[in-house]
Amino acid sequence: MTVGPRLTEAREQAGLTVEDVSRATRIRGTLIRAIEADDFGPCGGAVYARGHIRSICQAIGADSEPIVAAFDAEHGTPAPVDPTPHFDPEVAHRTGKRQPNWSAAMASVLVLVSAVAGFQLLSSAGKKNPTGQSDAGVVSVPKVVSSTAPQVAPPAPKPTGPVALINPKLVSLRVTVTGSKSWISITSSSGKVLFQGILRHGAQQDFTDAKLLRLVIGDSGAVSLVVNGRELGAPGPKGRVTRVDFAPGDPDGAGG
Repeated sequence: MTVGPRLTEAREQAGLTVEDVSRATRIRGTLIRAIEADDFGPCGGAVYARGHIRSICQAIGADSEPIVAAFDAEHGTPAPVDPTPHFDPEVAHRTGKRQPNWSAAMASVLVLVSAVAGFQLLSSAGKKNPTGQSDAGVVSVPKVVSSTAPQVAPPAPKPTGPVALINPKLVSLRVTVTGSKSWISITSSSGKVLFQGILRHGAQQDFTDAKLLRLVIGDSGAVSLVVNGRELGAPGPKGRVTRVDFAPGDPDGAGG
């Protein structure tokens, strides 16, 4: 199977349309259809085609490496770049002359440190405490703290998290995958994609925004939602693609 049909099959298995992938990747729908038809001319070159293939694979939850390898087998692999730098013996000769003599410098530092340590040792040996004894014979006795002082237990930690602490001025969302897997896209009010891809059973993600969170769920029956602290459960039946928006103080949302 060539690259285009493999991408089409993976997209359909994720329950996504070409328009869904276009919104997630910002690649034109006409270009996605051309790639799925094995027409890579509109990509503008093999380098751009590989980049589009990887972006589409990320959006539909497919492994991009075997598909890119199939593209390279059909259209040729780019020539490797030699990472070995050019060696100029004249530059190396000039650079070697300017290197400092680190061995002599380290020897000088060791001599200086030894002299300072010896001076401090002789000075401390000659000092005497008020009792007439040298400091070397004085043994310090640690202070004993009374065990009768009342013990105060540390305060219990407070729960944190975007869903545990509800801010009425924000929209908070927790997505938990209760089925085997589901493709999910989360977009903020500014249009930034906060997450896109496939989440598998047991995965849990939290999101917040000041105005709006926009969801596209590939399998509505495989996820459970908590919005603004309210448990909503599955947003739709199993196998159905659901589009729903949530705002602050709006736990029910408006689905599509």
